[in-house]
Amino acid sequence: MVKWALRAERGQYAAQYVLILPLLLAFMGLVIDVGNVYVHQRRAQNAADAAASAGGMVLYPRDASTGKEAALVAARYYAGLHGYSGDAVRVTLTPQCIRVEITEQVMPIFVSLVWGGTFTVRGQAGACYWTAEVGASVIVLDPKACSALSVGGSGTIQVSRGNIIVNSICNSAIGVFGSARIKTETPVTYVGGVSGAERITPPPIPGPPAPDPLAHLPVPPECAACAFSPTQSCTKTSCAPGCYKNGLSFSGGTLKLAPGVYCIGGSGMTVTGKTDLSGSGITLYLMQGGVDISGTGVLDLSPPMTGGYQGVLIFQARNNTSTSKLTGQAVLSGVSGIIYMPVGTLELAGGAATRTNFAVGTLKVTGGGGMDIQGYTGAGMNWATVMDALTE
Repeated sequence: MVKWALRAERGQYAAQYVLILPLLLAFMGLVIDVGNVYVHQRRAQNAADAAASAGGMVLYPRDASTGKEAALVAARYYAGLHGYSGDAVRVTLTPQCIRVEITEQVMPIFVSLVWGGTFTVRGQAGACYWTAEVGASVIVLDPKACSALSVGGSGTIQVSRGNIIVNSICNSAIGVFGSARIKTETPVTYVGGVSGAERITPPPIPGPPAPDPLAHLPVPPECAACAFSPTQSCTKTSCAPGCYKNGLSFSGGTLKLAPGVYCIGGSGMTVTGKTDLSGSGITLYLMQGGVDISGTGVLDLSPPMTGGYQGVLIFQARNNTSTSKLTGQAVLSGVSGIIYMPVGTLELAGGAATRTNFAVGTLKVTGGGGMDIQGYTGAGMNWATVMDALTE
């Protein structure tokens, strides 16, 4: 009797196993299908993120018509790289935003045995731009240079309006040495690290990198055509805009620059001796070389107030890594506008005051005296285009 009861219990377990097995298989199939749907959903979201970011990057530097067309092409191209095209990609454009929606129908693997439908997955992302006020008078753009901002000797750099932003991720992105000092209206911000923070007033604070405020600025067309244009030259008292393929050099005397764009090659522009140089409505585009200003002259230079290069006094080509120097006892108080050297180095020495904003690759201050950067308040760098990712 006991052996018969045990056999009966074994039979009951087998029957229960047979009943439960389909449920276990169905549950496992559901888990696999849900995981498969999740993988496809992440793939669609990644594609939407990439497409919106790519479209947004080309939307803002162009005018309304070409910007939208380029953004649409870029968004669909990057969606295609992730395997989505045609009706699966929906791109919506507004004047300042691009929105990408990617939809995919996912066929279930196991659930399809009992259900003929599909799962819908969707990825959505957007990118917009707007104009935002740039509070810095000095932006040091190089993202990796150590001592991207370097102040040594016994000099002082003072920013009377605004502050300094250093984009470098190096642990010693800012270096203040000896008895040098930095004083700013609002705190210096940095991405990497600071050496000599105790010599900076107010104390520096970490912050995000600043966008290149003039990244949208194109090469002046007249400078791009210099290879096919005659070489310009100055008289003893004046210069006209044009192509100065061999550079510009001033040493003594009084000269006036007529309004316009000066395309400067060779060794750049050199000002020495007691040179009084003036001009309004000018942009100096450095195709090659830098600017070297020394001596004891007086400079009274200001940028255009209208047009595509409004506010830009010096624009060093984006492939020009030359070093520019503002040294000696030249009187620079009449210099105003934006000095833009995105991959160049600017060296400041001696005592001077300028009504300028600097957007440079690296900045070095040496020697004694004080450099007073009073900040430029005209049109130009006060407003910058900023990208904002609105991923959903």
